[in-house]
Amino acid sequence: TPDFGIGTVNYKIADVPRERFLGVSWGYYKAKQSSATLTINHALSHNWKITAAAGYRNYATELLSAGRPTLTNTDGTWIRGVQGSDVKDNYFIGQVDLKGIFKTGKMEHQFLFGVDTDTYETTTTGYTTLARYDTINIYDTKQYTIRTDIPVLTKATITTAPTNRVGVYTQD
Repeated sequence: TPDFGIGTVNYKIADVPRERFLGVSWGYYKAKQSSATLTINHALSHNWKITAAAGYRNYATELLSAGRPTLTNTDGTWIRGVQGSDVKDNYFIGQVDLKGIFKTGKMEHQFLFGVDTDTYETTTTGYTTLARYDTINIYDTKQYTIRTDIPVLTKATITTAPTNRVGVYTQD
């Protein structure tokens, strides 16, 4: 259950019991992650080796909750709003390294050549914020009738943020 704390009144921490919960009973924050990795090592010869690695991760979160309690009035009355979001991350990484030991004349070399890449895409679904769900008083929670119904929010925006990177490197 999301718990954004006891809030502030005029930008100062509110003087309420620390066990006071100002969120909604039905609020939730769900997270799910899955991942897979693969590494392959292969000796091409006694002095030359190749290594390949790949990884994938999927991470998804879903939030439906009351907002953060920030009040500017001193009587403790708070008009609670409701917020929601869905975030999905997909991440892929790959790397291939060629390593070798060889000589040129009397000089020995430890050579490395590699390529790596990663792709990261985040998709965020924002929902219309319900600015007025109900009213509570953070000092006296019995002053108002607290709603318990779960509102339905409408999808408002979908934002996709892709990131792609490729690197090539060599070392002796």
